[in-house]
Amino acid sequence: MLRSHTPLNNFIHITCAVLFGVGLAYLVWSPIKTSSVAFLREMGEFAGQTLSHNTVVYQKINSGLNQSAATVTADYPRAYIEIENVAVPTEGKFISANLSTLTVTLYQDGQIVESLPISTIGKAGTPWETPRGLYRIQIKEKNHFSSIGQVYMPYSLQFNGNYFIHGWTYYPDGTLVSATYSGGCIKLETALAKKIYDFADIGTPVYVFSNTKAVEAQGGNFVRKDNISVPNVSASAYLIADIDTGEILSENNRLAVLPIGSLSRLISSLVTLDAINFFNHTSVKTNGHSQFPSSTLLLPNEKIVVKDLLYPMIFGDNGLAADTLADIMGRSVFVSKMNNRAESIGLSQTTFVDPAGMLSDNKSSVTDLYKLLRHVYIFKNYILDLSSESQKTVGKHFWRNQNGLDNLPGFIGGISTGIASSTKSAMALISFPINATTTRSIAVIVLDSKNLAEDMNSLANYTRGGFVYQSAIPQTDKLDLKPVDNFTASSSKISLAFVGDIMLDRGVKQSILKNGLGDYHYPFADLAKIKDVDIAFANLEGPVSDRGANLGGVYSFRMNPNTVTALVDEGFAVLSIANNHMGDWNREAFTDTLNQFSDSGILLVGGGQNKQEAETPKIITKNGIKIGYLALSDVGPNWLAATSSGAGILLASDPTAPQIIKQASGQCDILVVSYHFGNEYEHQSNWRQRELAHMAIDNGARIVVGHHPHTPQETESYRGGVIMYSLGNFVFDQYFSTSTMAGLAFKITLDKDNIYQVEEYKTSLDKQFRVTVN
Repeated sequence: MLRSHTPLNNFIHITCAVLFGVGLAYLVWSPIKTSSVAFLREMGEFAGQTLSHNTVVYQKINSGLNQSAATVTADYPRAYIEIENVAVPTEGKFISANLSTLTVTLYQDGQIVESLPISTIGKAGTPWETPRGLYRIQIKEKNHFSSIGQVYMPYSLQFNGNYFIHGWTYYPDGTLVSATYSGGCIKLETALAKKIYDFADIGTPVYVFSNTKAVEAQGGNFVRKDNISVPNVSASAYLIADIDTGEILSENNRLAVLPIGSLSRLISSLVTLDAINFFNHTSVKTNGHSQFPSSTLLLPNEKIVVKDLLYPMIFGDNGLAADTLADIMGRSVFVSKMNNRAESIGLSQTTFVDPAGMLSDNKSSVTDLYKLLRHVYIFKNYILDLSSESQKTVGKHFWRNQNGLDNLPGFIGGISTGIASSTKSAMALISFPINATTTRSIAVIVLDSKNLAEDMNSLANYTRGGFVYQSAIPQTDKLDLKPVDNFTASSSKISLAFVGDIMLDRGVKQSILKNGLGDYHYPFADLAKIKDVDIAFANLEGPVSDRGANLGGVYSFRMNPNTVTALVDEGFAVLSIANNHMGDWNREAFTDTLNQFSDSGILLVGGGQNKQEAETPKIITKNGIKIGYLALSDVGPNWLAATSSGAGILLASDPTAPQIIKQASGQCDILVVSYHFGNEYEHQSNWRQRELAHMAIDNGARIVVGHHPHTPQETESYRGGVIMYSLGNFVFDQYFSTSTMAGLAFKITLDKDNIYQVEEYKTSLDKQFRVTVN
């Protein structure tokens, strides 16, 4: 589902503080007159260095196919909509702002001049999330004063509407605006902003991008079921594609440029969020419009808040709301900004001539509309949140959503031209269930339909009923690390091992009793390849105790106390107890687990007798290097959260988690953070996993290790750290699939400052649930 947005009233003050006054909304900026790719080409030959991810493009595929990725055969090659890397030009100046790494980089003639850290950006999921795209510097002001916020914005560089790169905002008395707030601009320390200001010229290109929620590894694909045919639809063009991976399930005339009608209002919404003060009042301009019937009426010249006009515009009014918004800055300026915004995200086949889409000259293709929908889905999903509402009451107004899409199976959000429109088109996101707990979001887009409702329903039903999703374990990303032979002396290095879930109950216990004659060493068949490490880490999937009461039934785990001796003898030094099964036999079994390990020599992380103990890192010193361990659970159980006076686990949802990690990182040389997160049986990390993992690295962790999916997931190199999203099962009894009987083990070699080598091993379980590190 879409991320929920923060209540607006929490941000009104600071938004006013950092947005331009209403007068700047009238200014005409110098438009980028060419498409995004052509815009770069006009500045010179591309350098070898590329930045990603921004523009969505198609691979070359057989143009005669109408269901390009529907089957995996020689006759129907798979096709993907992919993210295009924007190249740094070899001539002239160029500025990039990577919102994932929070870095602004200055380029001159293709070479990096300087990289500077960003302090604050717009909060994800809010209307003022910093807009990604390719822009130019429009205005330079050494110390702009916002009359609305009554604050100064030093060294301001406008790149898109009300969005700027600038220094630290402050009030007239010199008081700095709080570091925790942002209205969407890219804020740096003032001295750093001055460097960018001195470097940039009017017209210097600015590329704002993010790796956040980027295209997933293509480790799985949709396969059309046998004997399922593409439905006959009346639309001249349509596209069905995975919004995250870009895999095309079916398409027809994907490059045809056709009238799009009021689908144009999705861009009008972006321009409104970009360039108009969200909380200003404006007067309704009729401009010859006939009014709505009864309760949906907008009265001529009535005062209404800008943000409230988004509802009737997206819900499918007669164009009055869009025209009223355009009149704030002037219709021609607004339309110019619509085209500029389209170009900023690579819509090369799209043209706008009016804000409401009432004229047939507003044209696009299903290719470009997919790009637009994906951009909104990732970076401005506030708009999709609005589109999913069935009705809205604001003051005396009661608006009903007239798009007619909410009856689509799995509907998430979208917009249409409406049944009564002469140009019948629509674009919607629907959910596709992969398994009992996981879905993917699929874009369904049609243009020039004779029967819009029937076409959309046919394609949505075809998508959800005609495909299966086949997963595959993705290859681990190559990590950019230093070679081992850079070590100057053996005493300067240390090696760490990481493995997946350990659960010695249920089927494993039965195998121990039957095949291992009660010896709890029995499941550990061959660990030789990781035996020589200094510190070995795993996730302990449940309590080790003979106490407590079963709270969870058949899926409750409680391991025999003999487990402790076996894990000590197998060389484990640190275990995470922050997971969803640690409360299976109530708090008594949990606290007994703490006692069972208290004198064992194995450190338990992610829980404790109280919250202070749970959030205190366990530190092991080897070869003069302090290695710290923390663990957090993102899947509960919430009732077992540690308190100031009560035993429990540390939760990833704890609002102080970033501070906990940051404080822990200051107490050791290398901090390892373990998360119990993600979706069970998924082979790829999700948005939440990446958000938490990146947050940990951003706050000082160097290694992040994940558990819970029971299947291996990808590995990522991020800001000098290593993220292992899921190691899968190490010892478990989930014999129902190949992927749950396999896992990953990692050996990481490092010193106080650098990670030198990451070695990956496969692990496998036999029929007796004995593990071997291969």
